Amino acid sequence: MLSLFDPSNVVDVDLGSAEFKTNAHRHMAEWARRRPFYVLGKGPPQVVVGRYADVHRVFSDTETFKSEMPRGPGWEQFNKIMDAQFVTQMDGEQHARVFDGMEDYGAHLVVDALLEAMVNMDQRRKAIFVAFHELIPGTTYVKPGEPWPPELRRAFDLAMEEVRAIIEERRVSPRSDFISDLVNARDQGDKLSDRELFDQIFGMCGASLSATSRAAGGALYLLYTHPDQLEQLIRDPALIPDALEECLRLAGNGYFTFPRIAMCNTDVGGTRILKGMVVRPSPLAANYDPDVFPDPTRFDIHRKPKRILSFGAGPHHCIGNILGRTTITIAIRRLLARFPKAHLIDPGFMPVYGGAVGELRLQSLPMKTR
Repeated sequence: MLSLFDPSNVVDVDLGSAEFKTNAHRHMAEWARRRPFYVLGKGPPQVVVGRYADVHRVFSDTETFKSEMPRGPGWEQFNKIMDAQFVTQMDGEQHARVFDGMEDYGAHLVVDALLEAMVNMDQRRKAIFVAFHELIPGTTYVKPGEPWPPELRRAFDLAMEEVRAIIEERRVSPRSDFISDLVNARDQGDKLSDRELFDQIFGMCGASLSATSRAAGGALYLLYTHPDQLEQLIRDPALIPDALEECLRLAGNGYFTFPRIAMCNTDVGGTRILKGMVVRPSPLAANYDPDVFPDPTRFDIHRKPKRILSFGAGPHHCIGNILGRTTITIAIRRLLARFPKAHLIDPGFMPVYGGAVGELRLQSLPMKTR
């Protein structure tokens, strides 16, 4: 297979290194202007896709680019939530059935998360999911054929036990919440199998925690490094929703979503992609495409960007986007109202990012409230 690549379009880059993440936004601006390219490193060859039109095609053409990745030795790094399979990793009839069972996810889960789950989940259960949330990025750094680290496996197993307990609790004492709806869909209408039900709840309680926290960290960093625009939001909080869209455009959930696998030989943006190759669309790079967003690296809370790809596109458009947007908007509004004089301790602060391959998880943002 390697002999079929255009050697001039192979880039030597470690997509998960600290150095790469430090310069990620510069890389995104570069990817947004170039055709898809090959990365040959650990594991199967990958094609990185960055231009808006190319990324949109990969997201939307679910027949050519499948979300359900192979399992087993050599593919560990692409199965981010380990043995579970969230709806974003499904295709075809299974995706349609599970998505139908989760169609109220956005609006309903906002209420659950803000008014119910965060209030009623006890400290022991919170600690289990937070521990898993902190360790789950390790799956993407596993070398082909290596087992997942023991501490990650233990965190996974503990989280799985809690999901089983949550399902049983809802069966015994149903509530007017989203998880109860899922359980009832399984028990009454048989819309979801036991495994599908389990995996969706597991994905929400564990892996989905990270996306909102990453986006919130990126938004705060942008705002507090642009004090003139931050001051406008403090004076007029009605500007916050539009400002958040601009934050999500420039500093969204990360530079990769779940990978895809090519189901046939094809071509994207002038780059040949062979059947079985891993395809990595970058929604963050797409948001830097100057053909769609003029002067893309400029942060402007009045831009009102449309069609950002931070939450994907097509059948796999993130069903939790309402939750993410609502949660971050509320957090920013309350922060600015309570601490209008807050500022970075060091005006020259340089962010350090961690998280999984594809994530930009801000490690800290040292601030003073006065």
